[in-house]
Amino acid sequence: MAVRIKKKNMVSFDEVNKVWNIEAIVMCDSADDLPDADQFDGYHLALGSLAIDASTGDRYYMNSSGEWNKDESGSGGGGGGGGGGGDTPTETPTVKFIDYDGTVLHEYTKDEFNALTEMPSNPSHEGLVAQGWNWGIENVKTKISNDESVTIGQMYTTSDGKTRIYIELTDGRLEPILQLCIDGTATIDWGDGSAQDTLSGSSLTASVSKKHIYSDVGEYIISIDVVGNAAIFGVTQASKLLNKTTSSQAYTNNVYCNTIKHINIGSNISVLSNFAFQNCSLLTSITIPDTVTSIDGNAFQNCYSLANITIPNTLTSIGSGTFSGCYSLTSVTIPDTVTSIGGIAFQNCYSLANITIPDSVTSIGNSVFQNCYSLISLTIPDTVTSIDTSVFSSCCSLTSVTIPDTVTSIGTYAFYNCYSLANITIPDTVTSIGSSAFSGCYSLTNVTIPDTVTSIDGNAFSGCYSLSSITIPDTVTSIGGSAFKNCYALANITIPNTVTSIDSSAFQNCYSLANITIPNTVTSITNSTFSGCYSLANITIPNTLTSIGSGAFSGCRSLTGITIPNTVTSIGSSAFSSCHGLGCIKFKSSTPPTVENSNALSNLQTDCKIYVPSGSLSAYKSATNYPNPNTYTYVEY
Repeated sequence: MAVRIKKKNMVSFDEVNKVWNIEAIVMCDSADDLPDADQFDGYHLALGSLAIDASTGDRYYMNSSGEWNKDESGSGGGGGGGGGGGDTPTETPTVKFIDYDGTVLHEYTKDEFNALTEMPSNPSHEGLVAQGWNWGIENVKTKISNDESVTIGQMYTTSDGKTRIYIELTDGRLEPILQLCIDGTATIDWGDGSAQDTLSGSSLTASVSKKHIYSDVGEYIISIDVVGNAAIFGVTQASKLLNKTTSSQAYTNNVYCNTIKHINIGSNISVLSNFAFQNCSLLTSITIPDTVTSIDGNAFQNCYSLANITIPNTLTSIGSGTFSGCYSLTSVTIPDTVTSIGGIAFQNCYSLANITIPDSVTSIGNSVFQNCYSLISLTIPDTVTSIDTSVFSSCCSLTSVTIPDTVTSIGTYAFYNCYSLANITIPDTVTSIGSSAFSGCYSLTNVTIPDTVTSIDGNAFSGCYSLSSITIPDTVTSIGGSAFKNCYALANITIPNTVTSIDSSAFQNCYSLANITIPNTVTSITNSTFSGCYSLANITIPNTLTSIGSGAFSGCRSLTGITIPNTVTSIGSSAFSSCHGLGCIKFKSSTPPTVENSNALSNLQTDCKIYVPSGSLSAYKSATNYPNPNTYTYVEY
């Protein structure tokens, strides 16, 4: 088929036409094959769908009228374009100062900020006390000296030290239970004029609770005055701050989690424990004071409406999954005190376009930015030594990422499906590139692998449709399975003579690959290694080869001739099937290699000649699974 769906996301169901509207990424053999929006493969292509011309790398986007518009920005493969690494001109760095609600309070160019001798003045809000910016001036100047932009946030506590929870109650939702972990006492003002309640406890890990019955629907402000210390906590699937029940029935408790709209944390709450605000899906903003010393894993997970947050500079780590699923999060300021960012911390933050990672960070966990569809650019600080599994997986808009020369490994799926990444520089400190590390980077046009790398793992560059050039150093000893599969634009590649193994499907469907020489260090061509390489006209097989795997050259339509050395003893099924242009096959061994089945040499043109060594004509003609001598001509040489 000329058109293939590579990825689809259900958007809505059209009740009238009974069809799903989908945002899709489709591959076409040419621009002439661009599909109609209506009823494509049983779907309707929605606004934002992407089509890629596999022959040129050109990209087309679906507009609101159901028509394809060609991307003229140069980000597609054909244009070479602008994305990542050190090949792209650096934009002028800026320093932005953000308020708790995302308002940009101050913005400076690099030169303007360097002229400052102190940070700008703190903002003011009724009921809040500004505590200062979460970066120090010298650390900001160090960051921008490397031509990196910085976003800085303001920390706040409440003017009376109390924690305020802004809620909106509706019919049937008038009896919330407030739960805290307290080492001391907490006085609760429910905001409806009723008598205050008091909670007391002696531990930050054991909860106490109080139920309140409101008389009417409406908006209220719950005020909590803590004497001692307190923690806000949750359980898997829900915050426990406001609940329907004190049990762990998480989904039931979500009805009160969803009444919380805004929070100002006061001075005596020091810990936001695991799941503290999880599934508070209507929480739009929060202020966190510098008295908070710990924000644990999943604390804000699935806060779908949370758009901005400033992390206080009393924190040294961001826990696993802390902000995962915050779909609306556009701005987060990480202080220059943080040293580690836990796994999936920002996973599925679809709206997060830019983020500054301070130089204090030494560890970035697995899948931290996975599915951050809006993330455009990011600089990894030179304090980081590895890019772990799936860190940037499916960051569809990522055009620029700077990898420092302190990084020694790029993990599996690290940049998987980063569709917009056109170029990237891999520093010569990197010694390993994990499986599927760059798989599905449709816009990636060229890559140089440093000579510190010894192996290219499976699927490392599979589906890089626009990749036309890659340099493999002579330190590489193995090329993993499907490493370059579906690299449609890859026309030439040199395999160094240090390579001893090439795994199955390594170059499958490299439609543009015209010539290749297999070094004499390789002893076998495994299954489907060059299957579907339509343009492959010439290939040199070394006399060290002992076997040719199943489907190794199937569908190589342009291959006109091939010589099989006398070291080859076996040929797998479909090894040369459908090589329609094959005019001759020359065997060097006097003993016919074992052919697995009749498909191995099937669908050849009848004028294809079989050349065999002198004295072996009879052996080849009678060999099992060889072309029928009544149809094909065997010639001794």
